[in-house]
Amino acid sequence: MSVVAEISGCPPGPSGLCPRGRSWSRPCRGPAPPSRPGQSGPLPSPIRARFRWEGKGKRSFFGHDGVELRAEETARPTLVRGLDDSDVPAKARFWIEAGTGRVLRSEAEFHIHREPDRDNEKGETIGWIDTQYRPNPGLGLWVPDEMVEGHENVPGGDADVDFDSVIRATARYANYRRFSVDVSEGPARLPEEPEP
Repeated sequence: MSVVAEISGCPPGPSGLCPRGRSWSRPCRGPAPPSRPGQSGPLPSPIRARFRWEGKGKRSFFGHDGVELRAEETARPTLVRGLDDSDVPAKARFWIEAGTGRVLRSEAEFHIHREPDRDNEKGETIGWIDTQYRPNPGLGLWVPDEMVEGHENVPGGDADVDFDSVIRATARYANYRRFSVDVSEGPARLPEEPEP
């Protein structure tokens, strides 16, 4: 069973387009046809194939039910690379609203493997980015509400600082506005030079 095919409203067609003529950025409306084995949804095939996908439970966000979809990067080389050009495999969880394909929350985790040292016996640094989205009635869409980025077991290098803990940063987003731009075409006119 493909969770994303059910969520997006229709299975992928040729060239990644919905069989009903809409692009994946605007999923089809209406009930989804039965899923075919191996379908993974709206991500481009080369990206989709790099991950193992699994449907999980459900959770509600701001009154909207989301289906949990987990992804684990299995292909090498990985999309994210370490400082020494090493593989940094990703794991992710998405909660997607059935029927619209709207992402309600996303969580990504990256494991950076390195040689164990005095500060980090496991030899692993873990980084993560969790983003919570919320509805914005003024724009008529969901926008990022809060993003938390964290790093655990960060090496201290030559510094006399113990970084063998968690570093955490939070960004909160507000005051979203819609901007418009008017553009006109025509021949360019040079400004007239002032008279001496």
